[in-house]
Formats: sequence, C-alpha cells, structure tokens
Amino acid sequence: MTGANIKKTLEDLASIAISIHNAGVAPYVSGLRFSLDTGALAGSRVSGLEVGSIGAGYLPLDINAMYKPRSRPRRRFRSGFAHGQEPEAMRQYG
Repeated sequence: MTGANIKKTLEDLASIAISIHNAGVAPYVSGLRFSLDTGALAGSRVSGLEVGSIGAGYLPLDINAMYKPRSRPRRRFRSGFAHGQEPEAMRQYG
C-alpha cells in the first residue's frame, strides 16, 4: 500500500466519521500520527502524516513509498467489574 493510499484511506475514514458522528470522532491507526481538520474540505482534512512509534520515533510518511499494513488481534472487551460480578447482560455476551 502506498503512502498516497494510506492518506486517501484516512481522508475517506475522516469524511465518514464526520458525516455520521460530527462530534469529534476521528480515525485511529496504530503507528501513524496525523492532524485532522474537520472544518477543511474533503480530501484536505488530513495533514502532517508520520509513521513510526514512540520508542523508535516518527518520520514523515512518504506518499510514494510502499508500506505493509499490519494488524493485531483485538483484545477481548473487559468490563472493569471483578470476575463473577458483571451485570447479567455482560455475562450473556462476554
């Protein structure tokens, strides 16, 4: 996936989030940092794209470079209740 594809995907996700929620909701992607201007026109809302991590540091996203997206398994939702003390509805779906 090119850097340009990543930017376009973030722009599309931002447009969807703004049109549906319009309440400060923004896409989140691990390993990327960016600024989002919800008042800007579609296609120019995402800027300052950087790729990296806190430990290794961040570098500007190269629009022409190829990147390999990775995913991690989602963690199981935890209710915050002590084991065995979840409300009945939580037990049914947990």
